[in-house]
Amino acid sequence: MRQSILRAVVALGVLIPGVAAAQEGCKAPTATTKLPAVSALLDSAKLIANLPAPDLAAAKEVIVSVTAGPAPRVVVMDSVVAKTEAGKTLAQRILAALKPNARSVLAAFRLRVLLGEAPALSVLPALVCPPKGS
Repeated sequence: MRQSILRAVVALGVLIPGVAAAQEGCKAPTATTKLPAVSALLDSAKLIANLPAPDLAAAKEVIVSVTAGPAPRVVVMDSVVAKTEAGKTLAQRILAALKPNARSVLAAFRLRVLLGEAPALSVLPALVCPPKGS
């Protein structure tokens, strides 16, 4: 599974050079334990009901980085989708659906979001990136 994640990161780097420079060498943690259910981190029913429709030019699958903390942060990883109205709306709705105790469950994670007629959510491990210059 780590190889498939690494291949996805490399493929993303080929498609989006700016993201590749910022995310170079990133990988899923090797000591990943069982990930919690989406419902432990987010009000998933509310989020699914309020997902934006995918833009015709954008992907129907979006990976979002979520940091649950005192100042929660949501970042759409696809720079093309992030600039669209649907991408901005998606980030806002994920932030609004984040449960107050999410940080105690999992401080940082990625969320795989399938948009469209059969929307779905799944939790992925956060990526660990070495400091620049390492």
